[in-house]
Amino acid sequence: MIEAVRRHWASENSLHWVLDVVFREDDARSRDRIATRSFAVLRKLAFNLLQQGRHCPGSLRARRQQAGWNDK
Repeated sequence: MIEAVRRHWASENSLHWVLDVVFREDDARSRDRIATRSFAVLRKLAFNLLQQGRHCPGSLRARRQQAGWNDK
């Protein structure tokens, strides 16, 4: 039981670390509760899309930057 709890929190902590480092979630200064939740959902959606693009070389930060530059 305790291993399952540790695995859950390990994956949860790694997700929050990625959101903080790659998407700079802690720097977001939205004050509106609905906007804050909406942007959190969009960040997690973008994270999942970047995770699926493993055929693209580079880190998640580099893939995010390339996606931002891509007009398609």
